[in-house]
Amino acid sequence: MEDRGIDEILAKLPLNETVLFDDVAVCLQIFPEGAALSTELSNKYSSSSMSSFLESGFAMTLLFDAGLGIDDGDGRLLLSQWLPSVKSWCEAEPALEKILNQRDRYFPELLINKTSTPHNSFPLREEQRIRSLLGR
Repeated sequence: MEDRGIDEILAKLPLNETVLFDDVAVCLQIFPEGAALSTELSNKYSSSSMSSFLESGFAMTLLFDAGLGIDDGDGRLLLSQWLPSVKSWCEAEPALEKILNQRDRYFPELLINKTSTPHNSFPLREEQRIRSLLGR
């Protein structure tokens, strides 16, 4: 997302409403103290798919900054992140790139061998270590 054209595109995106960016629904809600950036993971999910999202959630949190949430209004499963002092899409650009990358990790069929590097085995080892320390 280092292209100057991206800044122009971001500057035109409306705030406080869901928009499509790279064919993905994202929203930047502005508040006095900052902004909440979110993207939809799923609008319909079963208990088993929710379990899969939650199992991946711990490892994802070690790699990225956004967490899982459920939309109060319609029950969609979201990734969301608080961005202190952010007031525009341009200011949110680094976080937008990260949240889109994080979202892609939940859908490996969208990626081609991006998740098969040895580095990506670290979160699972770290998660297992922490779970063992917690007695789970």
